[in-house]
Amino acid sequence: MTTGADEQHTMFVALDVPGPTVAEVRARLGDLPVRVDATWTRPDGWHVTLAWLDRLDRELVRRVAGIIGRTVADVVVGGLHGPVAGPAGVGDAVLGPPVRLGRAVALRVEVPPLLDTLQTTLAERLAALDERLSERARDALARPWRPHLTVARARRGTGPQGLHRAVRAAWDDAPDDPVGWRPDTVGLYASHTGDGPAHYVQRDGWALRV
Repeated sequence: MTTGADEQHTMFVALDVPGPTVAEVRARLGDLPVRVDATWTRPDGWHVTLAWLDRLDRELVRRVAGIIGRTVADVVVGGLHGPVAGPAGVGDAVLGPPVRLGRAVALRVEVPPLLDTLQTTLAERLAALDERLSERARDALARPWRPHLTVARARRGTGPQGLHRAVRAAWDDAPDDPVGWRPDTVGLYASHTGDGPAHYVQRDGWALRV
């Protein structure tokens, strides 16, 4: 399935979260209580995943990039399923209250309709690659999209309940002003793993505006 330089790289399609939004979220959440055995995820890698693709070889990366480019052109520019994005972009994504995802805690993300359409169309087209993708990738593409931003993870061997309560309390105590941003690019990313936490490298990107 995987060969060469891409062997250790998990690929995914995602929306980047800009620095000012990252800083605003970190300010709202503050520090984790000492009693909570967990860590924040790396803010410089915060993203909202549109499609998780597992490991891909070089040829498949090129094919996936072509599918993403055509889908952005069809949905965002060409109006395949309705209104298109103008010069101002696709609309705002707004962060919501924390939710538990396994050992992780994430913030819900409310996305504009055009982004929801983009993700649905992209998942359908990528799923058509069928057995060229791993079974895990096919399963991920078949699941309903629940956009979220993962902000913290409980350490192995500990439950996420205390982490979720701490993050929820910090979020609820913050001002009611909405936190969000206007996504302007969808990217194809590679996840690089080593001795430390994974870090993400953007391989390609497509503008979400006319």
